[in-house]
Amino acid sequence: MRNRSFARSTRRGSVLLACLGIVLTMAAMSALLLQLETTRARQQLFSADQKRALNLAEAGLAEAYYGLTVGLTGAVGTPGSPARFGDGLFWVEADELPNELISLESTGMCGVGRATLGLVVRRVPVSIASLGVMGGDRVTIGNRVLVDSYDSRESAAPTDEAPLSNSFRIQSNGDITVGGNARIEGDATPGPSGSVLLSTGATVTGATTPSAAPVTLPTIQTPQLPDKAFTNPLLPSQLALPSGEGAYGDVTILAGSKLTVTGPATLSIEELSIGAAAHLHFDTSAGPITLYVKDWLNLASTAQVTFSNRDPKLLTVMVAASQTQDRNGDLLPDPPVNFSYPGVFYGSLYAPQARLALPNGFEFFGALAAKDLALGGNSKVHFDVALETESNGEASAVNKLAWRVIDVPLEVARKFAPDPFEALGVDPDTLEKPADAHEDAGYMIHILYIDLSDMPRSYRGPESAFDWGQVKSVTKILRQLL
Repeated sequence: MRNRSFARSTRRGSVLLACLGIVLTMAAMSALLLQLETTRARQQLFSADQKRALNLAEAGLAEAYYGLTVGLTGAVGTPGSPARFGDGLFWVEADELPNELISLESTGMCGVGRATLGLVVRRVPVSIASLGVMGGDRVTIGNRVLVDSYDSRESAAPTDEAPLSNSFRIQSNGDITVGGNARIEGDATPGPSGSVLLSTGATVTGATTPSAAPVTLPTIQTPQLPDKAFTNPLLPSQLALPSGEGAYGDVTILAGSKLTVTGPATLSIEELSIGAAAHLHFDTSAGPITLYVKDWLNLASTAQVTFSNRDPKLLTVMVAASQTQDRNGDLLPDPPVNFSYPGVFYGSLYAPQARLALPNGFEFFGALAAKDLALGGNSKVHFDVALETESNGEASAVNKLAWRVIDVPLEVARKFAPDPFEALGVDPDTLEKPADAHEDAGYMIHILYIDLSDMPRSYRGPESAFDWGQVKSVTKILRQLL
């Protein structure tokens, strides 16, 4: 009996051990399945958070780009004080690079997601005036030429005391050649490998230091305008291009005829030719005129050009022409721009793909830039600093160049907390919205001052790069937002 009881107990113990083994095996398998599901859930959550972080980084770039277009620096928030957006955050760092380039790096964080995107943009001039008086390839100044500046809001012509300007200077990506007894009342800035070549008696009152990088002449963006008809007259006639918007083909005015362009107007013309003894009149009494010339601008040496108003802010001529070819059937090649008429011009003139040569004795009031600029002997160019505040939409303010995904900063990648606010140690209730997190814009200054050695000096550039410790006294200073 005792042996039977012992055998039954042994069998029951074996069954119990087998059941316990099965239970433990199932528990291990359940734990493994639970771990797999937990890992899969975490991966899905990480993937979702990573997509949100990437979207936040893109939102940061968009916000920074908008800031640049309205004159801000492009920086939005900081790692210590990021911008809050939804249940995540971002910040954008902006670095100034040579040749007007700006590097933007935007980092977005949401949950456990981390992403950083980079964008390189180029800031370009928003008006002709921002180029000063410029010849992209070279500038050639004849004998006894005067180049100075004035402010049309204060006077109709230059006075003894020239106004300060952040834009006014003679500049080129190549050499600047100044003829005998010519005078430049300001800076002359050649290209990085260029020089200012002064003839006998020539004077430059400002700096002649070469630029650090070439200046890109922005391309002309001709707007889409409604087509309008124009009949070129064969007999002497009084003609007009009315106010409003319109796109015309060839407009040719011959001897004895007068063409009046009436503002306010935005016009584009394929070829504009004012022949010998013909008359072109700009009537800006009712509003400004912006004129785009696509293929050829011809103002003959005996043509007449007149203005109803002497305010350069009221007229902008944009010449996109670039080809030299026979245009009038005389079997001789015609340059894309023939600006030969003697007299006076009031306005902004821009020809980024053409050579522009002003005739001897010409007088120009406004802003002037071309691919190659030549000023005839005894001519005068008066830069109007009032144009610095004007933006006629000649070029976009910021151009996008390159976009890329870059590595998340190491100090951010190492912070594994699932809450981005906790990871950075910031209080979400104290963070600003993206629109309020932009960095204050810096200033461009043009300063005339006396240094510690009692020598007169001048400086033009970012105020952040100026050494105020060398200033004994300030003569004049002009600040503008970068």
